[in-house]
Amino acid sequence: MLPPSAPSDLSGAGDPAPAPVGSGTTSRLAVPVPSLIYPSSKGVTIHALREGSTTIGRAADNDLALSDKSVAEHHAVIVREGDRISLRDLLSGKTFVNEVAAKGGELKPGDVLRLGEIRVRVAYAAPALSGPTGTRRITPSSNPALPALGSAPAPARTPTGSYAPMSAETRRITATEDGAALRERDARRSKALSRLHQLSDEVAVEDDLEKLLKRIAQGFVEIFDADRGVCLLLEEDGRNPLLTVEKRKEGSEEGTGVAVEIIEKTLQARAVVRIAGPGGDRRSPGGGLAAPLISWSKALGLLFFERGERGAPFEADDVHMMAIITNQVTLAVARLLASG
Repeated sequence: MLPPSAPSDLSGAGDPAPAPVGSGTTSRLAVPVPSLIYPSSKGVTIHALREGSTTIGRAADNDLALSDKSVAEHHAVIVREGDRISLRDLLSGKTFVNEVAAKGGELKPGDVLRLGEIRVRVAYAAPALSGPTGTRRITPSSNPALPALGSAPAPARTPTGSYAPMSAETRRITATEDGAALRERDARRSKALSRLHQLSDEVAVEDDLEKLLKRIAQGFVEIFDADRGVCLLLEEDGRNPLLTVEKRKEGSEEGTGVAVEIIEKTLQARAVVRIAGPGGDRRSPGGGLAAPLISWSKALGLLFFERGERGAPFEADDVHMMAIITNQVTLAVARLLASG
């Protein structure tokens, strides 16, 4: 639900905020880029989309954090490839495009996303000049005549003017990473996304259930740099394991499966679950992620992978990719089980 003081109109937010009188700021050219525009208690907020993925959710580790209880902790991913923008819902089931329920697909300028009760508009807007992406706010007084949310988008144009600096939230995210660390993370993310796309293609064409599970388990090892990946199918009762397929980093297929308490916790949560490592601290390296395969309220199985104590700490991207894989695998497993 929007805060009482938040404006409900977002159109026209792509216009630049005027420079303060006497500020001495020299106008500079800024090319509009694909952005997400949404209302907040301080006015209208613009978040410029960077190339690649932008994670959205209530949790603070998202690229765009929306502090509203109707938004899932890890709600959705927006992927920008040049001028092409696409959406991926992360098992939240509460994502709508122009008020039509959506799990994914291409987005166009003017589309309005509803994440829980928060509405976010896709539009071209000029980014903050402090960097390639960022967040800036426009108060109602600086844009007194904003058309209603959902109205036709204005044609893209090249504005000039002075822009607010990045928000404190965006500075907090970027200031903690130096250039080398950021490049390393982006390279790791790019490699993982490339392998994720390959796995998606494999899942779509595989017609043998056991081979499908082996592909997924191996994909977990490669995408998440996991020590082992596990795919587990449940019996008709939706509780007891029927088939377990495991792949380990060193190449073996023998393992310990998934503990009963992890299975029960994941099926109860019906979402991606972070499993703490041996030390019991979910923020420390090690541990894993588990996600249920749920089709029409029936539990079909479970996906799981884990890293050793020397593995990299988990990030929001890991949760998002796990959710994307789970969505696709659920559809594939349900199809193969139905075909006998």
